[in-house]
Formats: sequence, C-alpha cells, structure tokens
Amino acid sequence: QEMLWLKSKKITFKQIQQKFNDENISVSALSNHFAHVRHELANQGIQIVKIKNGIYEIQAPTRTKT
Repeated sequence: QEMLWLKSKKITFKQIQQKFNDENISVSALSNHFAHVRHELANQGIQIVKIKNGIYEIQAPTRTKT
C-alpha cells in the first residue's frame, strides 16, 4: 500500500463539504466522520494535521531503508 504520493498534500474542510454536497450530509455528521477517518489513518501511520483553521495537511509516513 504505497501512500507516499499523499505526503504534504493539503485539503480544506470546505473542499470535503463540496465533495459531499449532493449527499445531504450535515456539517456536524461530516465533521464527525472526518475525525473518525483521521483517527483510523493515524492508526495506519498516516497523519492528517490541522495546520490552520479548516486546512489540513496529509503527512504520509516516510519510507524507511532496511
């Protein structure tokens, strides 16, 4: 599962809202789901860090050399 292409990508909560605009999902439900997704990705070593109000950065794990 190669996720390095995600490293340093930025996304706004507004972009997420626009992506799911047609689904009639409340902001509260979307926010709760996003928090859950962030937690699950963190368990896989992929951090989504809030860098300022409404803007998040994906910090994929760096490849380790063995």
